[in-house]
Amino acid sequence: VNAGHDKPLLPPGAVNDVFPDGVIQKFEHTFIHNSFDIKGSYSGIRHHEVMVGAGLYYGGGSDVKEQINFNVLPGNVVTPIGSLVTVADDQTFVPEQARRIKYINANDDWSMARDFILSAGARYDDYSDIGGTFNPRIALIWLTSQDLTTKLIANRAFRAPTFVELYSRNNSFQQGNPDLDPAIIETFEVAIEKRFFDQGIFNTSISHHRITDVIETGQNS
Repeated sequence: VNAGHDKPLLPPGAVNDVFPDGVIQKFEHTFIHNSFDIKGSYSGIRHHEVMVGAGLYYGGGSDVKEQINFNVLPGNVVTPIGSLVTVADDQTFVPEQARRIKYINANDDWSMARDFILSAGARYDDYSDIGGTFNPRIALIWLTSQDLTTKLIANRAFRAPTFVELYSRNNSFQQGNPDLDPAIIETFEVAIEKRFFDQGIFNTSISHHRITDVIETGQNS
């Protein structure tokens, strides 16, 4: 997949008009990703339906090309350099990087009583660059009536930092941090699903989220 970016970082006239065309950073790269997944299910245990899965992923950027019309001096001072120049391969905004992921997941839907299903599962991801993360999920599903379903759901999820957040360099606007941990999101939700025969479905929910290890851009002290 070829991707790129050619929008000005700052608009024309930026930095007291010393950049009449704006602060420009053009870059493009080729992103390659490959994945392999396998899934299976087992229903040999009474009242249970078990599903398991595993997978591999490889992805990364290559052939990074960058052009800029500015230079960054000590103290993150941005100065113009005239027309666009091509950045050396070892000085590009984001270096060539790759990420390998291995994961395994399992889920069990247990018909614990009439009109009640307890669904419990978990997934473990192992990243080559940020380490491993374990994320469980549990849901109690109540078939309240023939056309009404109520769900209580609690789960834990994550967002892995991007290559830019990890590895960006030689740029006054954003410097990467290779020691970042994934952001963790914990959610508790009450959901109601109402079916109107064959005419449609109405869904409503109330949820509470708690996010830790938030990834955000900050100022260097």
